[in-house]
Amino acid sequence: MVQPNDVAIDIRECVLQLQYANVTFLHTPQIQLNTIRFIAMKEPNKASKRLRISEKHISAYFENSKMSRSDLAGLLNINPASLSRWVDPKNPQAPTSTTYLVLIPLLLAAGVKILPDPDEATVQKHLGTFKSLGLLKEAELKNEKVKRSLYHALAVQDSAEVAASRRLFQALQEAWKKVDESLVQKR
Repeated sequence: MVQPNDVAIDIRECVLQLQYANVTFLHTPQIQLNTIRFIAMKEPNKASKRLRISEKHISAYFENSKMSRSDLAGLLNINPASLSRWVDPKNPQAPTSTTYLVLIPLLLAAGVKILPDPDEATVQKHLGTFKSLGLLKEAELKNEKVKRSLYHALAVQDSAEVAASRRLFQALQEAWKKVDESLVQKR
């Protein structure tokens, strides 16, 4: 029975990560990914596992995305000097909280590893669920690429910062939709 402190976690994110790793077992007809959901107990975030965006992450973003510093500064609508301060290893400064939330999906999409791996208890709990639903077989877990993809998907799913970033973008998307609708109605 679902308790009030339980949280329903959509495993589509995990499945997409596994599909990205070219795992073919997910393409079987008996699995309907859009309807599979499972219940996981909400675990408190540990302060030591908090997401930190460092100069190393931002530098990796530039390398992976082929975006220049001035391009990113323009995208974020910030002064390029601010960006330089974020990547200065001698005197690193953090972006504002809103910019931080914007950077999270940019870095993740560019393949920059910013999230710590989930703890073993979380992994084991989810693995049991995946196995019981027929999404994973024991032999597939021996594949390092599958294992890394699963850990990454669980880290994304379990991150409070990623959840906050998603909420921000969903709220912005809804707000822009209302703005656009109001413009159409005024014509």
